[in-house]
Amino acid sequence: MAQLEQSLKVALIKDGCNILEWLLNQKAQPDQDKALRKKKVHSVLGSFEVERDYYHGPQGTCVPLDERLGLIDGYTPGLQRLMCRCGAMDSSYQEASMSLQVYGGIHVSGRQIQRVVNKVGPDIVSFSQHRDPQKTGAIPVMYISYDGTGVPMKSTETQGRKGKREEQAKTREVKLGCVFTQHVRDEEGYPLRDTQSTTYVASFNRAGEFGTLIRDEARLRGLGQAEQVVVLGDGAEWIWNVARQILDFYHGCEHLYDLSRILFTDAETIKSKAERWKKVMKENGAWIRQLNADFCTNHLGQKELQKSLDAPSGCACVFLQPFASKAFAQKSHV
Repeated sequence: MAQLEQSLKVALIKDGCNILEWLLNQKAQPDQDKALRKKKVHSVLGSFEVERDYYHGPQGTCVPLDERLGLIDGYTPGLQRLMCRCGAMDSSYQEASMSLQVYGGIHVSGRQIQRVVNKVGPDIVSFSQHRDPQKTGAIPVMYISYDGTGVPMKSTETQGRKGKREEQAKTREVKLGCVFTQHVRDEEGYPLRDTQSTTYVASFNRAGEFGTLIRDEARLRGLGQAEQVVVLGDGAEWIWNVARQILDFYHGCEHLYDLSRILFTDAETIKSKAERWKKVMKENGAWIRQLNADFCTNHLGQKELQKSLDAPSGCACVFLQPFASKAFAQKSHV
């Protein structure tokens, strides 16, 4: 059965390629102002040659058909789209080449995918940043979420950048954000993301510049029509500084364990306290009161706690910082 499927697929694609080649080669005979030039065209149906008008004039030469068809280095828009998607989703351009071969039976080298991505990318960025605002009615809830992660880079791309241990950095932080909307909830009352409502932005820029990008994307998506705007993040300092946010539950649990390790020394107590806070946070969100009570009864001194908070502990520092205040610790309620 598998062989039959593959044979039929190959035959149908070949016929489609022949039809496409025939259609694109239907043109008038050249006159004195133009000549015919052949070009190898690569499509999702295969490769073929096209004879197209080649004009000579005061402004030089031009090939209108190439522009009308949207060809880039001989690749059709349909194949460009597949190349760019594979190039974006896979870990390398070589992996992208293998994906095209496996899923579409299309052979394009990794280097060619890289070239097309580099040519198409700037146009996509320009369009995404300067497109017309989305026309939409009232949006019950708009969500804005973003995070950052280190991306391995060549040494030439990290010149002058310090790593975590003072040596030259081996990665650069790429920031990725998304905007999506919510109109309905499920049967249990949990929010449901609107289908195909997510758009993305990504940048190597600093936090402030990235904040402008994600805000502009939200504006284009209808920020002004949103009845409620929710910013989701993991508590990292740069995220917290760009916008006040809702700490997502997963990272909130991580920070609860970090706090428990600072307040307690016994492994069993660390786990039991963190699990208790996690349960309270999930059930009713009144976990601050429980944290406050446990903090006030803990013997850990203010200086020792502050020293722990000042240590390099990533995004936990922002989450735990309120507990370093004596005034906060002395309160019996929030």
